Amino acid sequence: MRHSRFGEREYEIGALMRNPYAVISKNTNLKTLLNRRLSIIAELTHFDRERLLMWSFVQAVLAACWHVEDGSSGVDVMINAAEVFYSLL
Repeated sequence: MRHSRFGEREYEIGALMRNPYAVISKNTNLKTLLNRRLSIIAELTHFDRERLLMWSFVQAVLAACWHVEDGSSGVDVMINAAEVFYSLL
């Protein structure tokens, strides 16, 4: 596992994986979309696929918490994304 000076590189991909929100919230086959994104990113960056998935899962859970805190309607979308990331592990 390679770390940058300030943290894991794979962490930064989590936001990219779950955005743009409009695409994630309306996609009818989220597992296929996210798996394809993950494959492309892993191939281009040579980052560890499992770490990408784990950080994407954690960030989706955190985003769900933010939606709860804000009282916004995105909780279900982020929980769904987290479930998809978990299923790909």
